[in-house]
Amino acid sequence: FVGRDLPARLQRTPGAVPEERWVDFVYQPIFAADGTPVGIFVEGHDTTDQKRAQDALRESEERFRLVAENAPAMLWMGDTEGRCIYVNRAQRDFWGVGPGGIADFDWNATLHPEDREALIGPFGRALEEQTGFLLEARYRRADGEWRMLRSDAQARFGAGGAFLGMIGVNVDITDARRAED
Repeated sequence: FVGRDLPARLQRTPGAVPEERWVDFVYQPIFAADGTPVGIFVEGHDTTDQKRAQDALRESEERFRLVAENAPAMLWMGDTEGRCIYVNRAQRDFWGVGPGGIADFDWNATLHPEDREALIGPFGRALEEQTGFLLEARYRRADGEWRMLRSDAQARFGAGGAFLGMIGVNVDITDARRAED
């Protein structure tokens, strides 16, 4: 029998409150030369610290998802090629894309033709140099209206230092630009 992350209650001293731990167990029968079972080999490995770390990571990821999904700002994450791998609800609503439609969505198609060169060059350089950028460009909203978005992005890296892509926020500054004009 092999058990993974099984809860166990450990009472270290008589009368002490038992503490909850998690353990991996291996139970293996021991046989004599003639095949008769003569005992059981038992090995246990305390996985409490790993379990708590995994639970904390899972809770942290869920907290990030809740914050990101419900943020009023348009949040996005791209891969090393510049493809969107995540956009939050505000950005999906802006583009009219469902949660499952991001993998096939081409955000470049919503970029105003006159702003394409001003964005694509600096965006490409940021990917190549693995640095952030701050750009403004017009994008077509789901209802067809052109809106000016300020994109503020940073490079993101994995635990080992590998470049993973970009993460950023888009802010609709259309009304502010109209007020300035």
